[in-house]
Amino acid sequence: DNGIEGIILAKNHKPDLIICDIVMRETDGYTVFEILLKDAHIQNIPFIFSTANSENTDREKAKKMGCRGYLVKPFDGQELLDCVNSILIQHK
Repeated sequence: DNGIEGIILAKNHKPDLIICDIVMRETDGYTVFEILLKDAHIQNIPFIFSTANSENTDREKAKKMGCRGYLVKPFDGQELLDCVNSILIQHK
């Protein structure tokens, strides 16, 4: 729930995949993604936005930035798994 903490965690742990909300404390998900894209060690980690923002403009903004997935809350477990599987298959 804190964008700055998310950035620090991503840089320290270099996860295989990042799922990030757009609305958070300290900074928003778009800023988190922009900062991570500038770091050569983690810029290629697949990134999924998880958000209550269902507007097409939000989805288009995320896509233009290079985000690989966009899940609108509430979503179910199968939708999450399908999104993650699709992204990881493309990322190989």
